[in-house]
Amino acid sequence: MGIIALLSAMLNCGDSRQCSGAASFLAPVLLASVTAAGSVPSENQLRFQRLRQSQFMHFSICTFNNCEQDVSPFYNASTFAPTRRIDTDQWVSVARSWGAKQICLTAHHSGGFALWQTNATDYGVRQSPYLNGTADIVQDFVTSCRKFGVSPCLYFIPAMDTAEARDSPEKYVKVQLQMLRELLTRYGTIDRLWFDYWGDGCHRFGSNCPSGSFPEGYANITSLVITLSPDTTMVPGVDGCLDDTAVENGRGVYPNW
Repeated sequence: MGIIALLSAMLNCGDSRQCSGAASFLAPVLLASVTAAGSVPSENQLRFQRLRQSQFMHFSICTFNNCEQDVSPFYNASTFAPTRRIDTDQWVSVARSWGAKQICLTAHHSGGFALWQTNATDYGVRQSPYLNGTADIVQDFVTSCRKFGVSPCLYFIPAMDTAEARDSPEKYVKVQLQMLRELLTRYGTIDRLWFDYWGDGCHRFGSNCPSGSFPEGYANITSLVITLSPDTTMVPGVDGCLDDTAVENGRGVYPNW
């Protein structure tokens, strides 16, 4: 992609002549920066940047247990008990009303509770009383995102899964990969995956992560995502998949490619 076309795409303005003029003005500055850095953003990264505004949605078993981290001792699946049907259309329509172009849902938070019908673990909505164990909140969420034209993102923390922490390192990584495989093959393209605590080893999480599973397992995760869903942007990723903005203070690094 030429530098003028690249800038025009990044500016994303409606008037093509205005875009071209602004891009021509900024091109020397950006070109010097890009040359110094030795890289340019990929199409995936540009697509993510154009979204501009994203909403993070923490909905998990903690929603019903007044907690943030559902870690050891983790909460029984029976405590995930909404008193009425979860309306994901309402979630997405409200997010869209204030300008969110993407929503990131905690499909798999630190305790390991799965918001979909996973076959990889026995800790999720299938084991809950909600809808007699038949619910698939990820499916409902992704369907609502597409209905309202909002980009779907899923949060997944591979190195902190209290429910599976007693597994061997090999089995632990295998379970994480199986869950990711399900998420990437059942619901169409997931535009972005937020891998929390990416790069951290098990020493950070103590008994919530079997020693020897991470950071060793990260290479298998990036390989799986790129193989199954090359258009998915992830944190951090390789081969143009990097977004690296999953920080809780709302500030991203620059440049982030």
